[in-house]
Amino acid sequence: MREVRRFSLAGLDSERGTSRLVRDGKALGFTVEGLLLEEQLELEDGSCLVWLTQDCPFEELLSVYLVGREGQLLDSVSAGMPYAPGILSIRTVGPDWVEFGFFGDASYRLQVEPLARFRRWLPVGWRYHRWLARHRLTVNKLRP
Repeated sequence: MREVRRFSLAGLDSERGTSRLVRDGKALGFTVEGLLLEEQLELEDGSCLVWLTQDCPFEELLSVYLVGREGQLLDSVSAGMPYAPGILSIRTVGPDWVEFGFFGDASYRLQVEPLARFRRWLPVGWRYHRWLARHRLTVNKLRP
C-alpha cells in the first residue's frame, strides 16, 4: 500500500456531516460520512482506502471507505463513541492492512480481505455502514 493524493471532497454538508468524494477531479456516485479528508492509501490492485473524520475534536467519528479502481464503493466502516475524542495516527502499513490508532492509546488493524463475506463482529465503537451485506474490510483491536 502506498500513500496517494487522488481524492478530495466537495458538497460538504456540515449539518449532516456528509460530503461527496471526488477522485482525480471527478465526483464519484456516492455520499460519504466525513468533512475532513485524513488519509488516502492505494492498494496494489488500484483500489484505495480513504479515511475521513467529522472534524469534531470532542466527539470524533472516523469513516474508512474502500473505493474500487473504477470509482465504485466496495465497503466502508466507521468508528465513534459519545464524548470520545479521536485523532488518527497511521502506524504501520502492509500490502493489504493498516495498523493505526484513533481512540487514545488503543491500536487497531484494518485488513482488506480479497473476497467479500458476511462479517458481523467489530470492536466496540465500530460499525459497518451496510449491516446485512458482504464485507471486505475487517477491523481488530490489537493487544497492548
